[in-house]
Parts: sequence; C-alpha cells; structure tokens
Amino acid sequence: MWSKQKKLIATWTLILIGSGMTLLNWYWRLSEGHFGLKSAFFGPIFAMVGVAYLILPPLPLTATDRSLPFLRRFKNTPLKWNLVLILAIVLGFINLCLLKYL
Repeated sequence: MWSKQKKLIATWTLILIGSGMTLLNWYWRLSEGHFGLKSAFFGPIFAMVGVAYLILPPLPLTATDRSLPFLRRFKNTPLKWNLVLILAIVLGFINLCLLKYL
C-alpha cells in the first residue's frame, strides 16, 4: 500500500504533466500554428485523473482484477471512477477538437 506522501507526489506529478502538456500544446498552436496530436489528447486525461485521484478514494485493484476482460473490470470499478474515465476521455477529445478547428 502506498503511503500518503507517495500518493500526493504521484497525484501532483500527473496533474503537472497533464497541465504542462495541455499548456504547451496551446502555446505551440497559438504561436507556431502546429501542435502534438497525442499530447493534445492525453494531456487533459492525465490532469483529470490526477485531480480525481486527489479528491476521490483510490481505485481498489486486486490481483484477480488484472486477469479479467476489460468490460468486466470496467463493471467492477466504482461508478465515480468510471465517470472520471469517461469525462477525461471526453475532455481529451474536446481539447483536440478545439486545437484543430480554432
């Protein structure tokens, strides 16, 4: 089990990396006219998961969960984490669309 200090370090690392990727892509887009496709999508996802990990209790994961198919694992996770995952993916797509079409 992770200590509280390690959890905070991992959480803030995710938030800073995700925010940094997003801000760097917006800077590139506004100043140079291009951006990184993958980092534009994954930046908001990292930031959102980091914020959720800071606010919500940690995701319970057991050794048997890793051997289950994806859909069954998705059904076994708490509803809050499923909503966070879906919201993070939607935010990634929104950021990508805004960068591409603005």
